[in-house]
Amino acid sequence: MNDRFTDLNCLVANTDRILSQIDNGQIEFGLVEGNFNLADYDYIPIFKDRFVAICNSKNPLAELDTVTLQDCLQSPLLLREAGSGTRSILENWLGTMNRSVDDFAKVITVGDMATIMGLLESNLGISFMYHALLPQQLEQHRLKELHLADFTITRTLSMVFQKQSYYEKQYQQLAAVIKQILAHQ
Repeated sequence: MNDRFTDLNCLVANTDRILSQIDNGQIEFGLVEGNFNLADYDYIPIFKDRFVAICNSKNPLAELDTVTLQDCLQSPLLLREAGSGTRSILENWLGTMNRSVDDFAKVITVGDMATIMGLLESNLGISFMYHALLPQQLEQHRLKELHLADFTITRTLSMVFQKQSYYEKQYQQLAAVIKQILAHQ
């Protein structure tokens, strides 16, 4: 990565847990893609990405040029656990449509994206996630992005830390390195 950042420990957790651990001083910063109160934290935007509907390329929905929310509701939904930013984004959007995750034919809650990807590749439902997670699966036609009518969501991955942190300058330097790495992928 960079010789200046040699002692980093990484924890993968949902947005609520990351913010709670920042609040309690258990971690110094977190990379968060979910919603958080901007007034409570300082943050550095890292990466912007599209939030998309996705399914197995053999799923009948994959054959449609455009799908509706009603089409999606007939499928099992593969969903992250409560407290996940991904789940929150989907629940907020569904709320604007007077819908909820409970309106899907079936909901399968999973604690990590790798398992959801495996379930998608086994054609066990549909899911919603960031486009950047899918380059190989889309390129190899294992998964397909669904073109969902009236669904345009873009979110930013941010480095989040306590307000007026002594380490803000170092966070800015680390954020610049992370941005550089992501730009070369």
